[in-house]
Amino acid sequence: MRRRGWLLLLFGLWPGLLHAAPSRQAIQQWGAELVAQVEANWLAPAGIDSHGLTVQLSIQWQSTGALIMHGIRRASGQRAFDESVVHAIEQSQNLPAPPVGCQICLKPITFNFAPGAKPQQPAQIRPRAISRSVPPPRAKAGSAPPPAQGDFSQAIDQMLKSQPTPQQLAQQQAEQQAWQAQLYPLWQQQWQPPAQVDTRTLWGQWRVGWNGKGGLQVLERLQSSGHGAVDAAIVQALQGITQLPTPPPHCTVCQQPMVMTFERGSLRKAAEQTAASELAAPSPPETPALPHWLGPSWHEDAKPMEPTLHKPYEPPPQPSSAVEKQREVAQWFQHVRHAISNQWQRPSGDIHVGRSMMLRVQWLENGTLEWVSTVRPSGHEGYDETVLKAVEAVAQLPPPPEGCTLCLRPIYITMHNEQP
Repeated sequence: MRRRGWLLLLFGLWPGLLHAAPSRQAIQQWGAELVAQVEANWLAPAGIDSHGLTVQLSIQWQSTGALIMHGIRRASGQRAFDESVVHAIEQSQNLPAPPVGCQICLKPITFNFAPGAKPQQPAQIRPRAISRSVPPPRAKAGSAPPPAQGDFSQAIDQMLKSQPTPQQLAQQQAEQQAWQAQLYPLWQQQWQPPAQVDTRTLWGQWRVGWNGKGGLQVLERLQSSGHGAVDAAIVQALQGITQLPTPPPHCTVCQQPMVMTFERGSLRKAAEQTAASELAAPSPPETPALPHWLGPSWHEDAKPMEPTLHKPYEPPPQPSSAVEKQREVAQWFQHVRHAISNQWQRPSGDIHVGRSMMLRVQWLENGTLEWVSTVRPSGHEGYDETVLKAVEAVAQLPPPPEGCTLCLRPIYITMHNEQP
């Protein structure tokens, strides 16, 4: 004999679940139809007291209109009862499709089934006696009525309350970025640049985490600066931070490991703070100084690169002094600048006036272009494509000067358009 029970569908809380979901009434109506279909197909097993038994399964709606069972998560202890519920789910066919845009309806659902009455054999069915003398219990004043079978209102209300609004998400993201921005000033207070090392052209990347005492600990070095003394100074400055600011209460990623990048700008700024009390020593011959147009902030005040005609680059003879070597390196960088400028087909139109795009390129020892990446786009896809094509056209250059480690590092190039 068929006995109707009560059905409860429990949904997990996934991030961003109901941002584009349909209305609550549509989801509730769809769930009620699933409830009615499964309850109608359930047959109470004979000879078993199903009252008080509960089985928990994982089910999922299919595009064919049927329900499939992924498995029993918690058995009731009565195999016959569990098999009867599984059979009812397998018999549920031609179910209605979920509302459009309901992502939660397409995912596995936790299904709790517990009959509300004691099943009996057909021969033992008797009319239920209702006493007229005892009135039914009344609900207390102010208490909410119990949810109906298949009612999703409480689950949906809980999910809606747990999901922040777009304004709250934007505010939380701004607070998280403001908290992370406080880490670099703390590092600069501990930063002591090594003597006789030009840190303006160096950059590195480390993965750091909490040490459990309010400070930072270095977990992994992702990108070395190429100078052992600079790497040791950066690690020492990170370990010198013993008291971090309190993160926002809603920031769950603030306690997790993070990646900190120390680019040439941050190292240059930190070096300038200590340059007032210490005189910078000249750079050794192994690390020649960059030309003025390729300095730490050359992309900020550089003039637009005009196409110019120049003679093909010819590697000079072996330098005899550090000055000649610096001149040789400067000529190679100048050749890179002119080669890209000559290949660039400057876009026309007033829409491109004033646009600039920053790239990071790197060549191998044989003069072959290794990779190119966009650091700061111009905001116009067509403008960026012309710059990328110009760089890709210079895929092969004369080999850099021998022993020039600076030539093999990433180079930052800005293509600025001021012509109408």
